[in-house]
Amino acid sequence: MTERQLLEEHITELAEIVGEARKLTQQEYEDWKNSILDSATEKIRGFTEHVLLLIEQCL
Repeated sequence: MTERQLLEEHITELAEIVGEARKLTQQEYEDWKNSILDSATEKIRGFTEHVLLLIEQCL
């Protein structure tokens, strides 16, 4: 499965994450983002960073 296919398959969940992220203050968002990055394994860190960038573009 490609990265694009994975994103397309989970577009609904990503939209929900964007909706919830919009409710956060800037500090709350930064704290959440850092906790996500801290929990990402080395293997998926690049993908996680990419998803977070996509989310930020929608905020």
